[in-house]
Amino acid sequence: MVKQYPETPEESPAQSVAVAVGMGALGSIPLVGGMVAGGLSAVIAAKQRERDEEFWAWTAARVRALEERLAGVFDPTDDEFFVAAQKVIRASRETADQEKRRLLAEVLAESGSWSDIPYDRRERYLDVVVRMTPWHMRVLSYFQDPSGWFHRRGLEHELYRLSGSMTSIVQVATDYVVPADLPFELIVSDLERERLVDVPLHTLMTGSGTVDARTTGDGAGLLGFLNGAPAASWPTS
Repeated sequence: MVKQYPETPEESPAQSVAVAVGMGALGSIPLVGGMVAGGLSAVIAAKQRERDEEFWAWTAARVRALEERLAGVFDPTDDEFFVAAQKVIRASRETADQEKRRLLAEVLAESGSWSDIPYDRRERYLDVVVRMTPWHMRVLSYFQDPSGWFHRRGLEHELYRLSGSMTSIVQVATDYVVPADLPFELIVSDLERERLVDVPLHTLMTGSGTVDARTTGDGAGLLGFLNGAPAASWPTS
């Protein structure tokens, strides 16, 4: 049976006014103004439909996996799911980051009353995912099990080398884990502000100490909410 998803949120008055003003300005240009405004409006509308359809296709794929896991409990008319959908589709429309959009689509499927996570906590987690980037989620995932991160990539020899040294968490992360141009310390600061991790970035410690788990209970809960969504996982390369 084809699932019917909630209507997408209506445009805000401010957004409608901005669009109207922009189109009005284009329309005032002699000769070509009206043609350009009409053509641009049609292109934008078509692009929005395309992006929304892509978003709901990602959500539907996640829902299929959810129904297999929970024996068909998904209900698109569920009030909690409907409210989450309004927030998530708006955030999806406001970003050009395809990875972020996919992550939003996948967590939406976990945002109904069928979830084991209480509603107030799901609201908080969804708000965090909306505000943060996929890299925030990757770094959070890394701090859940840093040692496992190395093992899954066949880097046991690096763990052995680290065990005989004195270093810091930030040094290990920038040497092995994150791209050089990533604002790693800022990302960690954001996660700490949300009480998702507790990371003494610059404290010198044994190498084995640098790969201890650093997520809080709330951070582990958020990862449980993400439930292994592909966009929250690390690249294999």
